[in-house]
Amino acid sequence: MHSLHVVANLPRNLGDDMLYLAALFHDIGKPDCQCKPTKPNDTSMHYYGHPERSMEIVRDIIIPKLNCINATDAKRLLYYVEYHDDRVSRKLKHVNRHMKIASFEEFQKLMLLQVADAKAHIILPIIQERIDICSDLAGVKGLELYQMYLKQNTRRKNN
Repeated sequence: MHSLHVVANLPRNLGDDMLYLAALFHDIGKPDCQCKPTKPNDTSMHYYGHPERSMEIVRDIIIPKLNCINATDAKRLLYYVEYHDDRVSRKLKHVNRHMKIASFEEFQKLMLLQVADAKAHIILPIIQERIDICSDLAGVKGLELYQMYLKQNTRRKNN
């Protein structure tokens, strides 16, 4: 149900079916990564490494069964799944990191996926903070950081 809520939380008509597909499969690796709490007062289950495991399952099992997916779409799908739980902040270093592996448009869509994922959980203060940060990065603040990234790289090339 969680994955269906994530899909429903995404904006409509984004023009990137891989984002919607990623929303369906983003947590597919959780059962393989489930760990019981080790601290006495911790009652939460943990899923360490689930984004990478989810990406591996999509790469090795899901994509080979999709005969309508090309290499570019597969790359985007894998990016969205692998980084759907990536911790980000409103700092340039996070945009820099993602620009090495994706386009800015893909990064912004990843932030929309993270917002949709967060909204499919109980909205605790830490979840709301994540929604706010990722919403900013999907919008104007992300564009500002991207422009800073471009200026920084232009200066490096000119020196």
